[in-house]
Amino acid sequence: MMIRIKREADDLEIHAGGQRLVIPEHYQRPRLLTLDPMRSRFSKRRSTLFHLQHQLHMMTGWLGMAMHAERVLHEAKGMKDGDTSEIKV
Repeated sequence: MMIRIKREADDLEIHAGGQRLVIPEHYQRPRLLTLDPMRSRFSKRRSTLFHLQHQLHMMTGWLGMAMHAERVLHEAKGMKDGDTSEIKV
């Protein structure tokens, strides 16, 4: 199985198991002030990690996919607009 990561402007697009997930505004800098209690409790990266772990599990139906979320975010860190990367699972 492959996980394909693609950057489109500020969004991160992830394809796995025939499913597609878009994390909107992933590459935008976090706001300094927010009224959302969940955002103030966790950093943007940590809340994205929790969200991605859940979504990878739901996309594939395989709980083991959640452990690849950290690797996906690490791979996406240095991507520029239009870049594509693949992770073999």
